[in-house]
Amino acid sequence: MGDTKLYYSFPKSSQYYFNMVISNTRVPVAAVSAVIAGKSVALARSSNNNWVYHNSQGSYSFPMEITVTPVCGAVVRSDPHFSSCGLRLHPSF
Repeated sequence: MGDTKLYYSFPKSSQYYFNMVISNTRVPVAAVSAVIAGKSVALARSSNNNWVYHNSQGSYSFPMEITVTPVCGAVVRSDPHFSSCGLRLHPSF
């Protein structure tokens, strides 16, 4: 992903789940996880390439640390308060 800034958006979210879109990646994304309640939780890829979390795995809150793993195996971690593009990870419900 090099020096590219990743962009995170949350097109759908509620108290029960969120969908996250990661844009501006140079290589395909293989996996995404989020730190929720102090544990790293793998997000599921949906058919439209969103990354989905359901709170049946535990309640979540923002801000949170996001880890993106591209197919090349490198690991990119966002700051828990700011994404790599400087935007707060606070979606509105």
